[in-house]
This record gives sequence, C-alpha cells and structure tokens, in this order.
Amino acid sequence: MTRLDRYLLFNFARIFLIGLVSLTGMFVVVHLFTNLDELTGAVSKERPLGRVLLEFYGPRTLDFFDRSAGILMLMAGVFTLAMMQRRQEMTAVEAAGIPRLRLLRPIVFAAIVLVALAVANRELLLPRYRESLVNTAQTINEKNPPGTMNFHKDHVLGLLISAGEIDRETGAMKQVDVQLPIYLSRRISALSSPTARWLPSGPQHPSGILLEQVQQYYDIVGQPDLLVGERPTIYLPAGNTGWLGHNQCFVATTLNMEELSYGRLMTEYTSLPEMIETLHRPSQWYSQGNRIAVHSRIVRPILDLSLLLVALPLVLSVTDRNLFLAAMICVGVTGIFSVVVVGCQMLGGLSLIRPAALSAWLPVIIFLPMTVATTRLMLK
Repeated sequence: MTRLDRYLLFNFARIFLIGLVSLTGMFVVVHLFTNLDELTGAVSKERPLGRVLLEFYGPRTLDFFDRSAGILMLMAGVFTLAMMQRRQEMTAVEAAGIPRLRLLRPIVFAAIVLVALAVANRELLLPRYRESLVNTAQTINEKNPPGTMNFHKDHVLGLLISAGEIDRETGAMKQVDVQLPIYLSRRISALSSPTARWLPSGPQHPSGILLEQVQQYYDIVGQPDLLVGERPTIYLPAGNTGWLGHNQCFVATTLNMEELSYGRLMTEYTSLPEMIETLHRPSQWYSQGNRIAVHSRIVRPILDLSLLLVALPLVLSVTDRNLFLAAMICVGVTGIFSVVVVGCQMLGGLSLIRPAALSAWLPVIIFLPMTVATTRLMLK
C-alpha cells in the first residue's frame, strides 16, 4: 500500500465517520426530545436512564447504519476526490504520472469493506434485536406491545385478520376482526370479538384463532361451517358443540403469531436465510412483495457499489474545483438510483414486472453498464 493509498483511505474513513456520527447524533437527539416522556417513564431502580437509552437506541443505531451506509459511502468517496481537486493535489498526482483511474482503487477497496460490514450487520446483528426495533417508545414498558391494528392477509384462504393487542406468550388477543371473502360466504362478511385466543393445531382443528365473544351472533346461528374447497375454515357452533360455546367460533388461518403481530415489519429485520424460509410458508405462497424483498436483499450490496462506481468517475471527470458541484453530483446520482430502485419494486409489487426477481435485478441491469460509461468519460 502506497502513501497515496493511505492518504485516500484516511480521508475517506474520516469523512465517512464524521457523516455517520453527525447524522446518527441528529437522529437520536431529535427522536429523544420528541419521545422524552415515554422513555423517562421506563426508568426504574433496575433500569437507570442510561440503560434504557442504550437498550432503545443501540439497535436503532445499527439500523441507521444499515440504512445510511450506501449514501454515506458515496458522500465520503465523492468529497475525498473533490477535496483533492480543490487543493490542487490532483495536479501533483497527474504530474507524477499517476492516472486518475488509479485513485479509485483504495476508495473502492474501502467501499467493499464497508459493504461487507453492512451485510454482516444486516444478517447477524439486526435479527437479534428485531423485537426491539419493531416496538416504539410508546410500547417500551410493555412486555407484549399492542398489534398494528392493520389487516394482515392470509393469501391461501383469502382472510383479512387484525388484532388490537396480542400476548405472544399466552396467545390472548383483544379486539380481533376477521373479514371474509365473498366466495367463502355471501351472508357473513366479517366476524369480530373483543377477546380471542390463539390455538395451535390439534385433533379437532388446525392452528387459528378462537373468537370467544362473537359480535352480531345472530348472523351465524345454526349456520354450517364455512369451507374453502373441502377444508373447513370458519368453525361455527352448530357443527362443533363439543368444543365451541354458543357465542364462539374458530377461524383457521395459515398466518402465525409473528405475522399477526407485526405483519411485514418483522420481515425487514430478518436474515436472508429466514426470509427464504418464510417463502415456504403457506401464507406467503402468493406474496409477491416477499419475493421481491428476498431478491432486493441479495442485490443491495451490488447496488451500493454501483452507486459509488457511477458517481466517482463523474467527479474525477470534472475539472471544476467547486465542492458544491460535487455535492450536486452526489445528490443527483442518489436521486436517480432511488427513483429507479423504488419504481421497479413498486411495478413488481403490482405484478407489472414479472417475475418478481426481475423487479429487483432490473436496477442492476440498468446501472452496471453505466459504470463502464462513466469510467470511459473520465479517461477522455
């Protein structure tokens, strides 16, 4: 490693760390002051304020690094080269017979190391703290925080299920609502109960939710079980007097407790092997979004490096020493990348781009050739 390489690596690391510490500190300060009452309310003799803040913001710092590593890496690379141009160090480098393309080597090496650290953080650390990451400051004192109240779809049976609160240790639920598809029943469109329980599969029924106090019970009096094909899905009291009470019914579902509690929030913080395993669950067989998420996780390191390799040659090809121009290049390239990546994923989620893998890999197909074009522009 030459002295020039060490100089570039030092400047790159310094700018990256300054940006990471500054942005992380701003995030923590703003979030802390907007949620100060909730966090201080969790303080006790066993949990002093420092421990509460560490437990809450420690995992979120890792999450912030995961979300910002690609942009900070680009910013560090762009400003490292732009500052060399501003200080006229680029002239000395070229006078020594060193081509500009040679300056990319240490920065790309540092970027690969950072991408590897981001992957390790994403696959090894964040899954360990996903319970903490999906909870909020308002639920920090609750052992079993309330559910999202959003409807989660069972893609196999067509049910939409939401729960206001779920105790994941006992299986107790509150304010459960189940919307039924029209092909399942034309008379019963929805079922709701203020209390319910999660029941694992047994000899009388598969896994599902026991609604203990069904509201508007007159809609289901004397009705037979509702079937999907030949499979019972809604177990009603008339045909199950041995284990269902007069105002109870049982809803079979392929969703599990984790999916009912968090929906897709938990998926964001699971490791890639767990995401692939999730696709084999019956509830996810028809989920286009989960398939896109798996492929997006695979291509993310490639996109982070592509973002850097597109922007750096553009900075080196510009002879102007204006740092504002370098910042505009950084913002412009990042904006274009974000629009293309998010747009492809949205089109894939709407099934306008099929198969699901193509919507995740299409940005790579678009931007990898651009790295070659920007490198040739720098050599002119």
